[in-house]
Amino acid sequence: METANELAQALDSELPPLACELMLAAGQLAQPEVTVAQCAALIARCEPEGLREQLAPLHALCARLYVMEGSQAADTSIARAEQELADGDIGADFPLFHLWLARALQSLGRPAEAAQKAQQAAVWLTTRAQHSVPPEFRDSFLHRHPVHRALLALAGQ
Repeated sequence: METANELAQALDSELPPLACELMLAAGQLAQPEVTVAQCAALIARCEPEGLREQLAPLHALCARLYVMEGSQAADTSIARAEQELADGDIGADFPLFHLWLARALQSLGRPAEAAQKAQQAAVWLTTRAQHSVPPEFRDSFLHRHPVHRALLALAGQ
């Protein structure tokens, strides 16, 4: 509940980057304490602010939230997330972004697309581990982080 209060304050403030960070953190919970309306409002604030690196993960989170609500509007959020990814770099949120998209696609009955998203993220993760993570920490990086573990499982690795 504390995160929800912090998020509500950030959404009302003039600090969209902080609100984005809190929204993405809240979205990682099994039962997020955020709504599609809050996420969509934050996206609307980020677009004119030029916070492009936040838009793809926020659209992916919206897709996740729509799916949780049982709404078909998830398709629009998935398309917008993919367009934002094509237009720019999302850096560290790449695995989480792909996990949310893969799960949304899976829930919408599109398992081949879900597997493709998971596979893209798995390649990114293993490449990053190979080039940026010391050998003694690679297993932990790949298999102990819950997002990484879930993506590798969805990718069949």
